[in-house]
Amino acid sequence: MNQIKTSDIKNKLVFVGIAAFLGIMFLNPVTVIETGEVGLVKTFGVIQDRVLQPGINFRKPFVDEVMIFNTKNQAVADGKGNFIESSAYTKDNQPITVKYDIIYNQPSATLKQIYSKYGRDVVSNNIYSYVETAFKTVLGQYTASQLITEREEVRQKVLAKAREYVVDSDLNIPIVNIQNIPITDIQFDASYTEALKNKQVELEKARQKVYELQSAQREAQITVTKANAEAESIKIRSNALKNSPNLVQLEAVKKWNGEMPATYITGGHPNTFLPLK
Repeated sequence: MNQIKTSDIKNKLVFVGIAAFLGIMFLNPVTVIETGEVGLVKTFGVIQDRVLQPGINFRKPFVDEVMIFNTKNQAVADGKGNFIESSAYTKDNQPITVKYDIIYNQPSATLKQIYSKYGRDVVSNNIYSYVETAFKTVLGQYTASQLITEREEVRQKVLAKAREYVVDSDLNIPIVNIQNIPITDIQFDASYTEALKNKQVELEKARQKVYELQSAQREAQITVTKANAEAESIKIRSNALKNSPNLVQLEAVKKWNGEMPATYITGGHPNTFLPLK
């Protein structure tokens, strides 16, 4: 009889345990927050100051609602190539189109204030317009040619201006933290692109002309130098022959081919040649 009672008690305990476990699972009082996320708690629709950090967190069943927010760096393009496009005018009134991305994260410390004012989708509702305004402001300070040569400087200024614009004037905090705004492409008007191409061709032709002129000048200088050297050599030899008659004979000996002459010059008549044989 005691064995039956003990068995019944064990069964009841097992049943109670299972029921308690199922009840806890149904009530779901535990919320797990992953790394790089935080949870914002709403109690009966009212946002609480409590922000759930990564790990296991407890909440009141049927009372607390937990909204998960990603606090890691995110890209608008998200690796899918869906870059943002903004149109603007340069300082010299050239129409351009800029393709870029926005790297940002959600500040967890001010999440309650930002969500209360702007809602959940802060980026699509606000950030696009702020960054586009930053581009229009900065690009209007540069000429079209400067955008090509000073692209990194332009990016830095756009980034600084965008960070300035995303600060909420009432809350005095940034809506999001903008980490970077990489510029992927700058497209110019077709007519300007063609003019730029033609200008580059003309510059190449001008460089070639300068090179050819410099080459001709070098060749001419070499020729003049050689001629001057030859003239100086002739002058030196002429003076030497004039001052040293014996040098004439020496020069003749240097040029003699070893054969006896067929004629000789008579003593009385220098211009009369007589045969030696």
